[in-house]
Amino acid sequence: MENIDFEDYRTSNIRHRTIMMNLNNDPEVARFFYDFHGYVISALTNRYLNQKTRVLVVSFDGEDVGMIFINDVMDKIELAYAILPDKRKKGYGHKMLEYFVEYVRTMYDDTEIFLSINQKNIASIKTALSVGFVKAGSIIYKYDKKGLSV
Repeated sequence: MENIDFEDYRTSNIRHRTIMMNLNNDPEVARFFYDFHGYVISALTNRYLNQKTRVLVVSFDGEDVGMIFINDVMDKIELAYAILPDKRKKGYGHKMLEYFVEYVRTMYDDTEIFLSINQKNIASIKTALSVGFVKAGSIIYKYDKKGLSV
């Protein structure tokens, strides 16, 4: 069983900045975040650090795998995540999303949870659906704890 751990992103932490740089320079991450949000992940982090958002560095068994953003948007929670290139296709996205859905449900009293996913990001769409999100718009996936379409 893998142990998940997370810590708040700190710009003063060299390890955190290295993870951010690796994600920011990754063409896949930039393609999906830039195409949808209009900016790359470091700008996303700077934007989120100024709002009701937690930016977290996530590790499994002591090994960094990526980052997750928990954004409080008008009494709803938006999750966004990015996996380091060498950690993809190993199930970390699924495990991370599954863990943080439960974390949010516990911390935010069953608040509505959603993801905004670029339509071209098939892997992320499949991950979201496998965790219990349902399509709720062209780019929005809403968590449905019952697994029923809403």
